[in-house]
Amino acid sequence: MAFETTVFCLDNSDFTLIEDHVPNRIYVECQGIHLICVSKTLSNPSNYFGLVAMANVEILAPLTQNYNEVLSKSKNLKLHEQIDFVAGLHLAYSMLIKRPNKESKMKLIAFIASPCIINEKQLRKLAKILKRSKVTVEIIFMDQHPDTLRKMFDFTMDLNGDNNLTNNVVIILPDTNIASAIRSSQILPFTYITADVEEEQAYFLLAMRISLQEKEHLDAGTSAAIKVEDSSNMNVILEDDDKEEDALSQEDETFQSVENNKKK
Repeated sequence: MAFETTVFCLDNSDFTLIEDHVPNRIYVECQGIHLICVSKTLSNPSNYFGLVAMANVEILAPLTQNYNEVLSKSKNLKLHEQIDFVAGLHLAYSMLIKRPNKESKMKLIAFIASPCIINEKQLRKLAKILKRSKVTVEIIFMDQHPDTLRKMFDFTMDLNGDNNLTNNVVIILPDTNIASAIRSSQILPFTYITADVEEEQAYFLLAMRISLQEKEHLDAGTSAAIKVEDSSNMNVILEDDDKEEDALSQEDETFQSVENNKKK
């Protein structure tokens, strides 16, 4: 099970109110974040999540293992005119660098739901930084602007290099179900959630998984305690044997002394 720290970069521009996706683009973004958070938490409850807004760039939710904090922030945000893709990913990258557990893999998942002005030189520079730091980037593209899409593909190609396919662009068309698209992509190559699992079932599966892990830890602790107790009991037995042996030795010495006095 992968141990990851994932930061979502959310498109919160005015364009996300467009209703070509039902009911609108921003709602579908939140659906995608929800699915990914639940799936990754079921995969490993130790995973961390964070949230960055790319319009009026700011951290909405700092890194946390409670994905409900991320979900609540994604559903209660302000919209602004346009996103700054490069600045948003830079901020998300700074969060990953400061992640609580340095052993976790770093991942950025960016939603693009609007045409955005991107400086290609800055984008290539960002790709070099992320590639050097081994950050995986997944882009969920919901807009229909060809120039923005081309830049996203170029960006992931720079990240991948010649022999790497871990960074991808997932295109979500208006008539496409985002859950199905994400499940069939590299974002969730293996997931505990299928199309038939509802949200309540997902929470139940997560609770059951955590409960089993706690039981394993408890059993391991009990086993160790039994070993310690057995060892302590053995020490007590050995000490009692030594005391009994000393008492018998003293009785024997006393008996020998009495016998010697009789002979005299």
